[in-house]
Amino acid sequence: MRGWAPRAVAASLGVAVGLAVPWWGGTPTRRPGPPGEAACSPPGTAVAQETGGLDIDVTNIFGDGCFEVRIVGPCPCPEPPYVCAEIEYWEPRLLIVTEQVQADKAHGQLGQQFGEVTAYPFPVGALMELLGFDFLCTPDDLRGQTTLSVAASYASRLDEVPWRTGGLETVLAEATAPGATALSIGCAVDSFVSVPYLGGLCMGVWGPLFPRAGWLIHGSQPVGSGAVAFRAAHIISWPELLWGRVAVPAFDFRATTNDKMNIVAPTLMGCIRPGTYPLGWESGRLSPIGAYAWVYWVHRTCCVQL
Repeated sequence: MRGWAPRAVAASLGVAVGLAVPWWGGTPTRRPGPPGEAACSPPGTAVAQETGGLDIDVTNIFGDGCFEVRIVGPCPCPEPPYVCAEIEYWEPRLLIVTEQVQADKAHGQLGQQFGEVTAYPFPVGALMELLGFDFLCTPDDLRGQTTLSVAASYASRLDEVPWRTGGLETVLAEATAPGATALSIGCAVDSFVSVPYLGGLCMGVWGPLFPRAGWLIHGSQPVGSGAVAFRAAHIISWPELLWGRVAVPAFDFRATTNDKMNIVAPTLMGCIRPGTYPLGWESGRLSPIGAYAWVYWVHRTCCVQL
């Protein structure tokens, strides 16, 4: 059994992580074009601090209420003394970058915006090395990641048609909850609308989960960014709902509104649940270039021998 290095890790601890971050689309998109339009994809450059014109401070991803490592209590283990400790913490699972733009008048919806999104597996191994904390509950393949992968788990520009049109999910959304506008209103009023085998229909009060496309009717750009980031995490982590989409599926978690997210650029904030009312967090978060970076956190728990 692996040993656990029990160093105290403060929630506000800054971690210097040097990451090579490619950018799928260069500078933020001015306006989304029709399906089939060629996407601009110049090769990525090095350092995470400069990503498509967005300064991403990855030296500190731990906003308030994010990591939260703690010992829950005793648990049985197969070796003497046969009593181990159950630990739990929240793991930074994805780095998600979005580019938000307001829809043009042709789309005709008040407050409609569009977001491109790219989601990368977070290099947990780099944090383990620098913190001196062994992420024991994290799957081995993720523990070994010490750099940000060149290949994204999801890039909306590579999944262009479904991300711009909704594809089959538009039909699904209409069948499960007729009327996109009605569903948006319903999510805003009652965030508990849920269909278990679909992972829920609402992203809390941020709006409908389906169709998982770049369009959203919402007056707040930071909220729109969070919504498309959550949709990308959902696409990745619900393999049975991929329906032919271009994504690298994840089998170690399922995105739900019980998870945590926090903006790390243009400013760092504490963790919130997806769908949290904007009043308490979105003020002062507006990006001057419409670009945002989120860290998506998932809950881990396991029994370890101290």
